[in-house]
Amino acid sequence: CTCADDEVILTTDGTMIQSCVSACNATLGCGTGTCTDTSTDDDVSSWECLCPTDSYLSGSNTCISAGGVDDGCYQCGTIDDSFGYCTLSDDATPVPFCQCDDGYKGDACSTRVDGCPFVTVGAEQVVCGEYGTCDETNEVCVCDPDTVWFGPECTQDCPSDSASADCSSHGTCDSESHECTCDDGYTGDACSTRVTGCPFVTVGDESVVCGAHGECDEEAGACSCSTGWSGSTCETQECSDSMCSSSSSAGSDGACYAVSGDDS
Repeated sequence: CTCADDEVILTTDGTMIQSCVSACNATLGCGTGTCTDTSTDDDVSSWECLCPTDSYLSGSNTCISAGGVDDGCYQCGTIDDSFGYCTLSDDATPVPFCQCDDGYKGDACSTRVDGCPFVTVGAEQVVCGEYGTCDETNEVCVCDPDTVWFGPECTQDCPSDSASADCSSHGTCDSESHECTCDDGYTGDACSTRVTGCPFVTVGDESVVCGAHGECDEEAGACSCSTGWSGSTCETQECSDSMCSSSSSAGSDGACYAVSGDDS
């Protein structure tokens, strides 16, 4: 008796009659499913019924198609933009329901969880990528703590609140230590928090903390000005003896007046 790959030989007690039956379920087969060897060991087989997305695996280990509109698996995975599969609940009396893929929700798993981004992994779009899982309640990716990936999509070397740059575009990432060194005026693991107390000043086309002539003293929450400059944003140039000497273009000594402006 030679059987197909997904079948085994059954010998009937007493009669010694042999017949080929499903390796997954000798009585019913797999119904609408496919009997598949899921083992990764070449020497050991592990046969299981793999059901279509619109079916669920019953207690008798056979795939049963989802029924009408009263069935918990109605249209699960079968309509456009539906991502899920039918399965049975763990209740005392199991009922079929639609188990949604990460990033989807709803009775038919057709509603995308907006807050969890999809990341390209190979040729597929995977919610939160390879190194994160979707927190559907808060609609954000939670990065695997056993890895060293950070950011909204768990794809970055350092913490960040931006998927386009490490350290929230306000710091420098050390790819070995996976830590950020924040720019002046920013703090936090991801350099996403502005230091309060130190004002930002427009210098050219940029907004610079403490302007062009100062640095932020984070402990004091105030600007520490360069020599020769003063003011809350270090905007005032102080007088010095050399500014009003007889060597000036006026040809004589003059009075010194403080000049404000970060472009000075």
